[in-house]
Amino acid sequence: MTTIPFTAKSAAEELQDKLDLWHWNGVWWERTHWLVGILGIVFSALSAATNVTGDLAPVFAVAATICLGTITFANPQVRSGRFFRSYRMMDTALRAYRNTLLPLDELLKVHTRAEELLNEKDVA
Repeated sequence: MTTIPFTAKSAAEELQDKLDLWHWNGVWWERTHWLVGILGIVFSALSAATNVTGDLAPVFAVAATICLGTITFANPQVRSGRFFRSYRMMDTALRAYRNTLLPLDELLKVHTRAEELLNEKDVA
């Protein structure tokens, strides 16, 4: 197996790619949270309005339950927050590094802390 030499420029490029991914994941989880939450509220209201929905009320009740269960178990708001916090932490450090205000070893320490934040267990 050959090893690719590690350079400071490649570190910054690699970390920028990771930052882009973290930002996208944060946006995706935040949108998921809002979309599923709003759908849950709409389906819940429709299931309660039996005089409007008639025989479909139980279908809307099940859909509302699925939406709210997804929010409860997937915790998209928590996941989004972790991605955004890690992104901001790493983005600040990478900007400092690119402006020669932060050495590479410190940048990599910030990267490690950002990764640890992403991998924290949910606290109940």
